[in-house]
Amino acid sequence: MAREPLTTQEDLVEEVRKYDDVGTVCKEDDFFYLKLSQRWQDNAGYLLESLGEIFRYDKKLKANQAKLRRHFETKESLSLRDEDFKFYTPLSGVGLHISLEANNDDLGKKVKFRVEDLIIQRANIGIPSHHNERFYHCQWLALAVSMETRVKGEDGPGEDRALDEDGQEGKGKSGGSSDDATAVGAPAALAPLSKGRAHISLACYGVEITNEILKRGRRCSSTGKSMADKKEKSNGRSRKSESTKPTDGTNKGRQRRKSSSKRR
Repeated sequence: MAREPLTTQEDLVEEVRKYDDVGTVCKEDDFFYLKLSQRWQDNAGYLLESLGEIFRYDKKLKANQAKLRRHFETKESLSLRDEDFKFYTPLSGVGLHISLEANNDDLGKKVKFRVEDLIIQRANIGIPSHHNERFYHCQWLALAVSMETRVKGEDGPGEDRALDEDGQEGKGKSGGSSDDATAVGAPAALAPLSKGRAHISLACYGVEITNEILKRGRRCSSTGKSMADKKEKSNGRSRKSESTKPTDGTNKGRQRRKSSSKRR
């Protein structure tokens, strides 16, 4: 049975905290990332639907949508409609994940993380997705996470140590210093790829420039051109008519000549 979508940001964060909190370091081409469990992937559509419900009437989202519409109207002569805008699952092709800076020695290692809160950020207006240039986004939604990885002392057992939001190693759960520990898989290398907080991209809100939208834009441009042509032709006829119309002085002169000829 289909579940009802979540309706608040707090409910969404609470929901994902029930999912597995361990990922696996993977690589796609030269891109390293922490692959999330199958439960995350299976619920991607549900989370997307919930975000649509949560942000249905969000004023900032609507304002950013208006900015993207203005961009296409002024720069591309394309008129976008409300129904053209949608929430999209990230286009990376690797599913829900956490981007990492890592190396081949880290591949296959398990890393634990904790979901902190929801990030809401305006996307670069007018810049296409680097994954697919047909997509233009105006809002980006993600889950901020803090990451932990397994470290061990040279002669001792392993101990969990957290990475802060910049991906640097901090104090572990025991509060001890990391000076006497070395990381399994170099935790400093498992920093978030972005300069900001480590995150799980959940959705992008924007538009896919489909052939239908392009055709619609061409039709609008064609209609606008024909209307302008008609207006120009109409103005031309008016000017021609005015140029051939005699002046009052000329009319009076003709009338005097006609009267004079009749008298003769």
